[in-house]
Amino acid sequence: MIHPPKAINKKEELKSIGRLNRTGMADGNAGRYEEAKTKLRTALKKIQNIGLGCLEPKVLNNLGLVHAMEGRWDQAILYYNDALAMTEHHSGTDTVLYRTVQKNITHLFQ
Repeated sequence: MIHPPKAINKKEELKSIGRLNRTGMADGNAGRYEEAKTKLRTALKKIQNIGLGCLEPKVLNNLGLVHAMEGRWDQAILYYNDALAMTEHHSGTDTVLYRTVQKNITHLFQ
């Protein structure tokens, strides 16, 4: 028997995305980098599935942070650059997130 796809409950998905983002960063801060990246990538996929691209830059920035914590600066800068571009596209450059990502990039080169 074929079942129709389940309707996406955006409220529940947003809660799940928030949980994944928070626990992913907690894992990164605790040195559990692979677990952190898995959770953050899952959050990113969920964001893309429900079409809320305005949430992507925050998760991309956090993926950059985890890669930086891990010492993978080459990967961190890629995520930071994506976060900057998406933030500019969705919100412009005069936002806290944009300035935060810029600061994170600066820290890579210090």
